Amino acid sequence: MLKTKFRKALELDDDYAKTSDVNELRGDMNKGFEKIWEEMKAQREAMRNEFDKVWKEMKAQREEMRNEFDKVWKEMKAQREEMKIGFERLWEEVKNIKLDLRDTKEEVKKTHRRLDKHEEWLKSIGGSDLEMKSFRWFMAVMDAKGEDISNLKWRVKFKDEQKRLGTEEIEIDIFSEDPLYVVEITNYIDDIKKLIKLKKKSEFIREKFGEPKVIIITNGFTEEVVEEAKDICKANNFEIFDVGWRPR
Repeated sequence: MLKTKFRKALELDDDYAKTSDVNELRGDMNKGFEKIWEEMKAQREAMRNEFDKVWKEMKAQREEMRNEFDKVWKEMKAQREEMKIGFERLWEEVKNIKLDLRDTKEEVKKTHRRLDKHEEWLKSIGGSDLEMKSFRWFMAVMDAKGEDISNLKWRVKFKDEQKRLGTEEIEIDIFSEDPLYVVEITNYIDDIKKLIKLKKKSEFIREKFGEPKVIIITNGFTEEVVEEAKDICKANNFEIFDVGWRPR
């Protein structure tokens, strides 16, 4: 070329690369880039495989966590439902208890009204303090047992043609035909004659109505008759209620 010849004529060094050299260098560079690109592709593929592996593990863990969460949620839901049922049952029981208490309170009020009515009536006929307390107490006991206290009668008189007590009249302090009760109220038992009279009264009631339950309401026995009196009561199935309302 002219430029090359001119430079040779001037004895200048030719520092320009030959085309063949450039092509050779370009080929080497292409090979280098291809090698690097292949290495990058291989690394990218390895990274992709690793990422896929990690992603699958994460998916598996997430699925496992979801299953575990579903299991826990179902258990919590079942427990909540069980608690709900338990609270509903408890509330029903509380409501029933409240209703029972209300009914009981109303029954107590009714009982008190009946007792007050009987006490006023007893006062009107001149009953003693012991008689009023004993009658009221016995009605409360009967009512607590669920028995109808309206059947209780005060000082019931019967005609006894056999004159067991010396007269044709037999008087029972508290009498109930259903259930059959004969209740004698006496301040103190200081003479066994009282028990003999009660025995004759109970015999009369037995002949007329059947076997009665005989109860004595008293403040106690005097020392002189206590042993013999208790033997008579035991022999005749007399039930003793020592109320202990001692005079002050």
